[in-house]
Amino acid sequence: MNMYLEVPPLSPINSPFEIIVGDAEPGTTVRIAVATTDHAGQTFTGEHDFTVGADGTVSTTHTLPLSAEWTPPSAAGILWTMTGDGNEFTLRDTTPITFTVTVRTSGQPGLQAKAQRHFPRGIHALDNAPASLGGGTVYLPDGDAKHPAVLLIGDATGTACNAAAAELAGEGFVAIAANWVPADNTPRNLSNISKHLRGLTRLPGIDTTLPLGIIGVGRGAELALMIASTLNHTGPVVAHSPSDVRTQQPSRKGSHPTWIADDDQPETQPHFDTTALTAPGIKDAGSDWRAFIQPALKGKPWQLGEYYHSARAHDDVTAARIKVENISCPLLLTAGDEDPVWHSHSSQDRIVEKLRGLNDNVFAVDYHNAGYGVGYPMTFTGIPHTKTASLYGHRVLVGGTPAGRGKAAISSRTNTLSFLRSAFDALREPTPTPTNPHSTD
Repeated sequence: MNMYLEVPPLSPINSPFEIIVGDAEPGTTVRIAVATTDHAGQTFTGEHDFTVGADGTVSTTHTLPLSAEWTPPSAAGILWTMTGDGNEFTLRDTTPITFTVTVRTSGQPGLQAKAQRHFPRGIHALDNAPASLGGGTVYLPDGDAKHPAVLLIGDATGTACNAAAAELAGEGFVAIAANWVPADNTPRNLSNISKHLRGLTRLPGIDTTLPLGIIGVGRGAELALMIASTLNHTGPVVAHSPSDVRTQQPSRKGSHPTWIADDDQPETQPHFDTTALTAPGIKDAGSDWRAFIQPALKGKPWQLGEYYHSARAHDDVTAARIKVENISCPLLLTAGDEDPVWHSHSSQDRIVEKLRGLNDNVFAVDYHNAGYGVGYPMTFTGIPHTKTASLYGHRVLVGGTPAGRGKAAISSRTNTLSFLRSAFDALREPTPTPTNPHSTD
């Protein structure tokens, strides 16, 4: 009896990835190895041992590895825990990703199969995306139908989250990726943000009866909350790993503002408050040592937790606080409980408390062992998950475990899509008026 290997030869990148080994000797150990290359040319590999069941099979959907790095069993677990020679698994566009799966066991010839993971079908990128997006791409479903539009604001990576926009478009949205968070010491001028947002709502394929939705992650979540609290925004907002205060670029050499605004704006135009926590700098040598100097000497990633904690201790938090109490739109907040960057779960708690009794459409979700920066659609469920990310041009510790981040990615996909669809459905309902006796009872 010859052992066989089954993998899905072609599957969506956010779908389950079940590997099945059959006709193996019950009770023996099989080793399943996976390898792939990301869009940056970085190689990621992983391998796990599994015990063959009494029926002679191993299924990654139903069988735990001997390492027990994740529980319960998950078809994506073997992908989450792959490690590579880069900071993180990079997805830049809609180019499919190919995984090579190899199976070995004693007394049997090795088996190998290739599987391609693709982005959604039935979508296309808009030609000539607005220059205001900073290199971002607009993806929309094929056909003539109109769809809700969602703006995606990524973190301080220096690029727009175009792959995430493609993924969200596959769920029936016009997804707009914006590179609006600076990755260097060049501040972002917010004076034209309201004009840019109005321009985005005129893009093709958008249901103009609905307001624009916004999803931000990390510094992008900070900006999303600033927009929602300043511009009387009415569309749904999702803030993954949020901050409740405006912050500056992390640096031990002094303060570098992230956000600026023109002082001579017309009174009729909303003015963004850009007061922010300043960098600790020489005020806290210990923070600088742990965040910047020690990592540079030992080749370790930046550890920004104490840096931001020190900034809160040395500066006027009240002046830098985002006035979230002005937010009246539906709001979803999500955070990992092992966030080593700026403890976003604590910021999330403070935001919820500020909005208590003021906004009934606020929802908060914590993800166990997830760390910083996890959130759909920026985080994919079927790829390797690492403890570091490339932010501000450096390698930054983002925490959590690979399995914790992977499981959070699955939950975040469900939670975010449910929130967006419910919020947009509610906005479609007619408002009761004397001439429209629609009842919401």
